[in-house]
Amino acid sequence: MQDALLKLYRSNAWSAAHDERAFLARVVWRAAIDRFNARTVTADDGAETRILDLRATPEHRAAAEDERALLHELIDALSEDLRQTLLLSAIEELNSREVGEVMGIPEGTVRTRLMRARTELKAAFEKRQGGRR
Repeated sequence: MQDALLKLYRSNAWSAAHDERAFLARVVWRAAIDRFNARTVTADDGAETRILDLRATPEHRAAAEDERALLHELIDALSEDLRQTLLLSAIEELNSREVGEVMGIPEGTVRTRLMRARTELKAAFEKRQGGRR
């Protein structure tokens, strides 16, 4: 309650309130949520640990979606042999031996293609991300 009153006093927001009771209730509710999200836990030895709110914000979700779209675009730009090897390994969750059997290539070739695909993706992703910032 004190935090809410202090916030109101400092911001002078209370002067614009039409329904003071509802306004105060909303401010107290928001202060409680803020305090809950930034709560601390006291250990047996008396030390306090701050618990962070790790939920994704709308901005983080949008950025993650942008990165995901970029990654899909870059995967589509890979050569067919690298893309198929990567997709069978990452999406279908096949191991190198199984990917080799499906594609009819040696297991060593599968590993080489996976390494090349990941290297190319990383370089292209970093290049594109560097251009956005």
